[in-house]
Amino acid sequence: MIKEFCDQKKYMLIAAVVGVISAFLPWASVKAGGFSMSANGLDGGDGYITIILFAAAGYLTFRNEKSEELSGNNLYMVIGGFGLAGLLGLYDLINANSTMPAANPFASVSIGIGLYLTVLAGLAGAVIPFVLKNKKNNE
Repeated sequence: MIKEFCDQKKYMLIAAVVGVISAFLPWASVKAGGFSMSANGLDGGDGYITIILFAAAGYLTFRNEKSEELSGNNLYMVIGGFGLAGLLGLYDLINANSTMPAANPFASVSIGIGLYLTVLAGLAGAVIPFVLKNKKNNE
């Protein structure tokens, strides 16, 4: 089934799936003394938004002719969905330390793999249509 897709759509669908899965992975962890706590994307609420954006981008990529590249408004909506999800992840990545409680100045925040994957999947999904433009599937 995956062989039916043009390369552009194949890699965009992979980016969408990675983006959805990344919301369930750890986005950040806080360590203070002997205490440690981890949070995934769904704990703060932004993960729900990224799931919707990645799922919508994946659906719009999947719904049309599989062997043809995206074009027109459909392409712009998919790029917008990936881009918004990636920007939201980037915003959370940049502001991770500022959301740390000020009550404990010795606490440290470390970014989790889920947040990095959210940013990368959003960036990849938005860039893939331009990198793989006019490249047909050879199989």
